[in-house]
Amino acid sequence: MIGNAAWSEDGRHVWRSFWRCFALCLAAALAVTLAFRLPIIPVLLLLFLLACPIAGIWAYLVSRRPLPVPLGPVPKTHGHTPNWLAPWYDGLCGHLGLGHTFRVKTIELAGIRSGDRVLDIGCATGALACLAARVAGPGGCVRGIDAAPDMVRIAREKAACIGARPRFDLASAEALPFPDADFDVVLASLILDHLPDPVLQTALQETRRVLKPEGRLIVVAFDRPKGFFARLVTALLSVSSGLRRRSQGRMEDILRQAGFRTTRIGNWGRLIGIWRAEPVSADASAIGG
Repeated sequence: MIGNAAWSEDGRHVWRSFWRCFALCLAAALAVTLAFRLPIIPVLLLLFLLACPIAGIWAYLVSRRPLPVPLGPVPKTHGHTPNWLAPWYDGLCGHLGLGHTFRVKTIELAGIRSGDRVLDIGCATGALACLAARVAGPGGCVRGIDAAPDMVRIAREKAACIGARPRFDLASAEALPFPDADFDVVLASLILDHLPDPVLQTALQETRRVLKPEGRLIVVAFDRPKGFFARLVTALLSVSSGLRRRSQGRMEDILRQAGFRTTRIGNWGRLIGIWRAEPVSADASAIGG
């Protein structure tokens, strides 16, 4: 059942995909069971029987993917890199309401101008960076980085197909390969939620370093949920301790601790907040202290 090329090269990756999908199915079942106070044993037994074929199909699809040519050394990171999700990432975002309209809104709130230098941290498949490149124009420069090789590969293919000008590199948020004060705008859309607290602080310090003194960081992240559906989604996401902490409305405090002056500039639905963060100079911090 499993493709010979994929199995011979990396059978362990297929099994990891199987067990990952299996665990997600069971976690979703447990969250729904607890949210609606259903009888646990019968529901989990039913979902257990459903999870096996779902995970098997998922592993089969993963195994049929052609093995890619390496882009280069994979950067070391302690954050979560859903490389396995790359082929389905754009479709999933669209179904979750995080597709084109959401990205256009993010670019509008970012206030990108023609000629700006823009960095997209955790660029995934590059859709947001491609939109930013259209706004920045020929005189601007848009760079995207991600630690997941398949994400970067798809981003490069997408940019080539639509004739956009962003450049995508394999790099981690906690070790940005750019000089100091290099960018006018840094975009961090739904990436900071995937970083453990120590890595998050390092990534924010790196962001401050590459931002120009008058530059700005645009953060899109999970916020305190509002409404029943948002709380249900949060319950599903709470299988991740990092997302559980972020959904408690701490993002502004995290950004301030990292040396940013923050302003909430928007929301998306009842679950996601959007902030503008500007680096506070050392002199201003000393005066404030």
